Amino acid sequence: MMKGRAGMRTTPTVEKKDKKRSYAYKSLDKCEIGDNVNFYAVVIDATFPHQSFKSKKYLSTFKIVDMTNRVDSQGVLDYITIVFFADKFDDLPVC
Repeated sequence: MMKGRAGMRTTPTVEKKDKKRSYAYKSLDKCEIGDNVNFYAVVIDATFPHQSFKSKKYLSTFKIVDMTNRVDSQGVLDYITIVFFADKFDDLPVC
């Protein structure tokens, strides 16, 4: 782990390889909307899969953090929300 701007902790990109493909893991602070990325994170909150009120799809919401997310002076943690959609309940992850 390296120290970044203003003492923030940053982690370098980690590369993993298996026999068929290689993966580059990014920290969450380096992920951009629309990117296809691999990352390690901790789930801090999740909703049980349920049917959407506006369509016939099922959805589940996860709040995730990694070591790059900030905690403010009141102890509030920055997090990222990911929403998974699926046609069937069984296709969604259950946390």
